[in-house]
Amino acid sequence: VYYFRKHNRQGLWRHNVVGDLSVKKNKIDAKKLKQLVKANRGGKVICYTHHHSTLLPSGKKLSDHNLNYIRYANNKGFTINLSADTLQEADILADTKIPTTVVLPFTKTQFEKMQVDLSEVKTPQGKKITICPEQTQGIKCLDCKLCSNSKRKTIIGFFKH
Repeated sequence: VYYFRKHNRQGLWRHNVVGDLSVKKNKIDAKKLKQLVKANRGGKVICYTHHHSTLLPSGKKLSDHNLNYIRYANNKGFTINLSADTLQEADILADTKIPTTVVLPFTKTQFEKMQVDLSEVKTPQGKKITICPEQTQGIKCLDCKLCSNSKRKTIIGFFKH
């Protein structure tokens, strides 16, 4: 990251194409995250994480520790999106006011057969979902940059595959 930022101050890059943020015992490794944020130098980045929750015997519970470090990173320009696996989970995660993404319950082919207007895609609680422009309009991530906007008001949806 440091080398990339040295030669490309604002260029967009994708952190963790495969994998997730570094954790120790279900807690985001604060030291490693702070190093990433510092090396990024406020440039555009896209990152996704499932480390917003802790799995308990009674089910999932949002992790205050992890959410606070994710907020820290977003406030410093290192955009981390919370990854939801269902529309119901997206409702819960979006209430944290942290950028949220969701895997939609349909494929692109199924969506096209449904003949639904893009503006009508919402969560059960009525939160707006913007289906990834790369998947609907063929716009490249480098040109769109929606996932790198930590101030956006919409949940980004990705077709299941």
